[in-house]
Amino acid sequence: MRSLIVPKNLQFMDKKLFIHLQGGRKVSGTLRGYDLFLNLVIDDAIEETTPAQKHPIGTVVSHQSYPQSYCPLTYQ
Repeated sequence: MRSLIVPKNLQFMDKKLFIHLQGGRKVSGTLRGYDLFLNLVIDDAIEETTPAQKHPIGTVVSHQSYPQSYCPLTYQ
């Protein structure tokens, strides 16, 4: 019997993250939720088009744009 592999993102819940999505999009915001398919719900999201240009985009649900990488912006 197979067991489910659950991503260990629980440690990042309600923390600010910087996320590099497929397709080159870069978003930072507060992680509010995720599922087994790594669909993410990011609150207070800001899209970074260039290092000098940042656009607030509100709440984001990344559906089928898997994160290539992510890192916490706040440490505790």
